[in-house]
Amino acid sequence: MNRAQLIGRVGAGPRGGVANGHSYSNLSIATNESFVDRAGMEVKRTTWHRVVCWRGMADFANNYLIPGRLVYVEGRIQHRFYVDQYGLERCSTEIVATLLRALDPRPEYLPVFATMPKHCSDIVPEETANR
Repeated sequence: MNRAQLIGRVGAGPRGGVANGHSYSNLSIATNESFVDRAGMEVKRTTWHRVVCWRGMADFANNYLIPGRLVYVEGRIQHRFYVDQYGLERCSTEIVATLLRALDPRPEYLPVFATMPKHCSDIVPEETANR
C-alpha cells in the first residue's frame, strides 16, 4: 500500500499550469511535530512536503489556497527522477494528491472566496479520473 496523509499549512502560494491538457498545481505543505528528547528537552521539528494536484484539485489549490491555510492532503508517494540544469541526475519525492481539503474557515476578507466550496470532497480523486 502506498498512501500518505498530511495535515499541515500551505507554504508559498501554489504554482500551477497545464500539462498534457490537464491542469496541475505544485504546492508545499509544512507539518509540525514535537517530542521530548533523552535529555528531557522539548524538540520541535517542521518538515516540508512537495504536493502535486491534478484537474479539479489543482484548480481548487491554484484559486483558493494561500500561504498559511490549514489543509488535509491524502495521496500516494512518488519519486521522480530528472536531470537538472547542470546535467546532474536528481530525485524528487512528492505526494500526488487524491484528496485535498481545506480545514480552516474560509478567509471572508478575500472576495474571490465568496463562492469557494468548504472543501474538495466532491472533486473526483485522481485515480478514478482518466489522464
